[in-house]
Order: sequence, then structure tokens, then C-alpha cells
Amino acid sequence: DGVDIDHPPNSKMFDPPARRGSSSSEDNDILALAKRRRNQITQDSKPSSNITVNFSGLAELLSTARQTPAPQPNVSSTVQQPSQPAQVPPRLSLQAFCDFYDLPLSVYDKLNSHQIMGPHLLRLISDDQLRTECVLSIGELAAVRDAEERWKESH
Repeated sequence: DGVDIDHPPNSKMFDPPARRGSSSSEDNDILALAKRRRNQITQDSKPSSNITVNFSGLAELLSTARQTPAPQPNVSSTVQQPSQPAQVPPRLSLQAFCDFYDLPLSVYDKLNSHQIMGPHLLRLISDDQLRTECVLSIGELAAVRDAEERWKESH
């Protein structure tokens, strides 16, 4: 009942390769090595999923950004500074502007009473000034700014 060189254990694990369906033990060894090598090659050829993030210089960039204060815009409370457009549209009389863009006569009267000669001057006047000094309602202001925008786009 003992296991020795002449009497191997009775288990499939210890069966000789010929009884397991293979012609020789060398075939099994080569087949196992080939499978292992093929798996290793396919795993090596897959792209690496490691992500490298380089933060060199970030600390310096952030420290200089904190040291330099952001420039404060120079805002005038009385007159809006004109943005320098590429080309200012040509002058148009206030009457022609109001007629062409169907602005009510009351809007024409309010703008004309403050010597606003045409839409080319509206870019220099703030909404607050139009509301308080020209006494435009919110709807009239919106209509004027809409007409001004359309006039600018048409030129």
C-alpha cells in the first residue's frame, strides 16, 4: 500500500503524459511554455494604462499669479468709455434712426431733448444715464439698445 518508485500514487495528477492523451512529456512542456510566452507577449503589447501628470513649474506659476494683482478697469461714472470698434458705422440722424427702426415718437423726443444727435452717440452713453437723465422706461431703453445693435450690424 505504500507509494514508491515502482508503485506511484493512483491519481490523474500523477498519471504519465501518455495516459493523459499527449504523446510525450516534452510536448506538454513545450505547449505550456508556448502558451505562457504568448500570454506574456500579448500583455506586454497592450498600451499601459498608467497616467503620468507632471506638475513641474505649477508652483512657480501659481506664486507669480498671486503676487501680480489683476489690473483694475478704469471706469468713469459719468460717461461710458467707448470700446474701440474696428470701424465706427457712419453717422445717421436721430430722426432717420427712429423712423427706420420704428422707435416711438416719445423715444425720439426724450433723446432729442438731450441733444443726442443719432445712434453713433449711443455707444458713449450708459444705460443709467438714458434711464435717469433721458427718463427712458426699461422697455424704451431695450428698444433703443436693440435698434442700436441692429444699426451697428447693418454696417
